Amino acid sequence: MQKGIPLKNLLGLEAIDCLAHNILLVYPQFDRESFYRDASNGLEPLGILERGKKLARTLRLYLPQKYATAIEIILAS
Repeated sequence: MQKGIPLKNLLGLEAIDCLAHNILLVYPQFDRESFYRDASNGLEPLGILERGKKLARTLRLYLPQKYATAIEIILAS
């Protein structure tokens, strides 16, 4: 991290893209483009905690509904 860069940027567009890429590697059915669009929409004004919550809610929409399966995918990514 660079001095003067807001902490919220740790969960910015680059992080969303990287997360989507890594999930796609282990879960080929993952809709990377739609996830990226939904996760990044309205992201800018949010602080780091709100961004984390937004990413979690968005992941829930694009990963399998079975919690254990979704967690396996996240851990494998």
